[in-house]
Amino acid sequence: MNHGDSTHLNLAQLGVLLVDDQKAARLLLRSYLIRLGIGKVEEVTDSIEALRLLINTPAKHQAFAAVFISRSMREMSGLELVRNIRQLSEWSTIPIIIVSEDRDAAKLLDAVAAGATDYLLRPYSQETLLATLKRALKFDPIF
Repeated sequence: MNHGDSTHLNLAQLGVLLVDDQKAARLLLRSYLIRLGIGKVEEVTDSIEALRLLINTPAKHQAFAAVFISRSMREMSGLELVRNIRQLSEWSTIPIIIVSEDRDAAKLLDAVAAGATDYLLRPYSQETLLATLKRALKFDPIF
């Protein structure tokens, strides 16, 4: 979902997928996204479930504009999920934001190398979340 130079972002029309096995982390992210006015927030608790959902949801239905993925999960790591999503032809270009508390620069670079569009460091504010989402959707480019 690249909107080019457009500066208007209609959050109510966006659908976002959250992938995190930690309930508290999902609830916080969900509450922030809803307060920002995101129209649809869907949650899954693991990477396998996320892959199944994406495989069974045609991208042409535009159900999701972005995916937030926890870096650390039990079944399959967040980075492995990113690599798998990038292999799905219909979802290969969806913005993916890795959520992590790890500030290690090498690990952040690993996320980008795996195919993540951006990252969100915990703890984060609602304002930081919005800026990260806009950047991932190309409304607020880093460069």
